[in-house]
Parts: sequence; structure tokens; C-alpha cells
Amino acid sequence: MSIILSLLSKAWPYLLAAVIAGYGVHKLDGARYNALQAKFSQYQAQVALAQEASQKAYTKALQDQIDQKADSDRHNAEVISDLSKKTASAQLRLNSDAAYIRSLLNGPGSNPSSGSVQMPAPGNQPGATPSSGTGGFEQVAELCADTREEDERNADRLDALIAELKPQLK
Repeated sequence: MSIILSLLSKAWPYLLAAVIAGYGVHKLDGARYNALQAKFSQYQAQVALAQEASQKAYTKALQDQIDQKADSDRHNAEVISDLSKKTASAQLRLNSDAAYIRSLLNGPGSNPSSGSVQMPAPGNQPGATPSSGTGGFEQVAELCADTREEDERNADRLDALIAELKPQLK
């Protein structure tokens, strides 16, 4: 034991210096560690804010797409409704024209079968020329040709409109 004491008596200043230096290094490392911890916390906060902003942008873009689809669906429904009304109107005109032509074919003294079709005045018929003694059959044939041409034009326009709207409905 005396050997240990004699060694300690000579080494104690060095040991004390080493302990003080170790304590100082520990405090210095603690300060650097705390600074790194603070920087890491700031980095985590920035990452969280970036993720939150990304999520908000994603949600907004998705909501914009949903709104755009809803507007498109609403517009398509309006167009379909309008086309249905136009189709019904065209069908009514076709039925009216057919009843009028039947009444003309039946002769001038007969009434139309439905009774609700009013014949236009002779000078107001669309596509009719003033008759100078021509028979009713030529007039009917001309009216039929005019009606057929108009129906074909309307059918072509309806087909073109349907072709234009069909891709929008998908």
C-alpha cells in the first residue's frame, strides 16, 4: 500500500488536471450536443411544415378536380336535358308535319285525322310556290321533299352535336 501512496503523492496533480480537463471536455461536448439537438428539432419542424404544406396542396388539387368534375357533370346534364327537349320538339314537329301531309293527301275536303292539326294558309306554306293552277300533288311532293331535307339537316346537326358531347361524358 505504501507504494500506491507514494505513486499517488507524486501523480495527484496530474490526476486532478485530468479530471478537471475531462469535466471541461464533457461540458463542452454537452453544449455542442445541445446545439445539435436544437438544430435537429428545427429540421424536424421544417419537415413537418413541408409535409403539411404538401398535404394541403394535394387536398386542394383533389378538391379542384372534384369541383371540376361536378361542374362538368352538371353542364352535361343541362346539355342532355336541352337535347331531350329539342328531340321532343322535333318529334312533335314531325308528327304535325306528317298529319298535315296526310290531310293534304286525303284531299281538300277531308279533315285531318287528329283534328288538332291546323293547316297553314296556302300562301304561308314553307317551300311552297304560288300555285298557278298546279295540282295539290305537286305541292305535297315539294313539301315532302322540303321536310325530308330539313329532317336530314337536323339529323346531321344532332349527330354532330352528339359526337361533340360524347367525349365529354366519359
